[in-house]
Amino acid sequence: MSESTERDQSGWAVADLSPEERKQELPELSDKTPIIRYIRLSTLFLYLSNRAFIPSLECLQRLDDFEGRLFFPMPAKIHEFVGSLFGRFRGFLAGRPVRVPPLPPGVSLEMLDAINGMKPWAKELARRRAIWCWNLFESESNAMWQLYGGKGVAIKSTIGDLKKALASFECARRLIVPVRYGAPSGPEVSAADANFDPQNKATWPCWFMRPYLFKLPAYRYEQEIRFVFGIHPKLAEEASGVLVELDGKTLIREVSVSDSIPRDEARLIIDLWLKVKRDELPKLVYPLNHQDIWDERLRPLRGIPFTAEDDPAELFPDLTDYR
Repeated sequence: MSESTERDQSGWAVADLSPEERKQELPELSDKTPIIRYIRLSTLFLYLSNRAFIPSLECLQRLDDFEGRLFFPMPAKIHEFVGSLFGRFRGFLAGRPVRVPPLPPGVSLEMLDAINGMKPWAKELARRRAIWCWNLFESESNAMWQLYGGKGVAIKSTIGDLKKALASFECARRLIVPVRYGAPSGPEVSAADANFDPQNKATWPCWFMRPYLFKLPAYRYEQEIRFVFGIHPKLAEEASGVLVELDGKTLIREVSVSDSIPRDEARLIIDLWLKVKRDELPKLVYPLNHQDIWDERLRPLRGIPFTAEDDPAELFPDLTDYR
């Protein structure tokens, strides 16, 4: 029996974790941070045609009722400011259609009133954000394979490679952020309330009016890294997101194939990917008729799906003001 193993009063041998093993800290994000995404084969071919579809927050909410929802109480000073803000934009928010999602367990009546009051605003925010969901890569996840890549592939990249892949695309506002699982803690909320100054965005806490940063603790196994963009709400309404041009060969460092795909077929997929990577095959071309549809959507927006600021700007915390 090792020195770290003890016996409790009932005679059980208890081998606890060491202090070093008990730490579960995420590494600091950098260009070298490895990331992974579990996708269908069709999505792999889309990336190899130098295109990627980035869904709007509104689209993600249609897939998950708890996605991007404010499920934690708002401290008094911030709640007062939100009330005055919504009052100034009452005309804009009035009559905005909203869908009533189920609520997490344990929601108080007070919190329910606050959530209901923010639904029109949250609806408009969801149409102004596109979110590309990746995961921190430490090792491949069986759960993520089952949920997202059961008959597909996992593509591995880094934050730096993703930035390079999108380097030619015009985007004034973008944010890279790890998802927080669960509500802010009591001391954190109290400190934010004490320091909050509506006129000084440097005092606004990171979670203030940014519900897309948070997910329920049940999703913690995902270790999700989000790439967030400001987009025209019209695109969220018409297309549920944006189609962007990128360098697929720069984006993808490595491809792993699901175990549910027969080995010979998996080998063909890997061989195809490697030949595309080495320019040994003709370039995959995104279908022209679908590109024409996107060009038509983007024409009124001067060809750029991303926005320089939100409209109305005061109503939504800007991505570049993130603290």
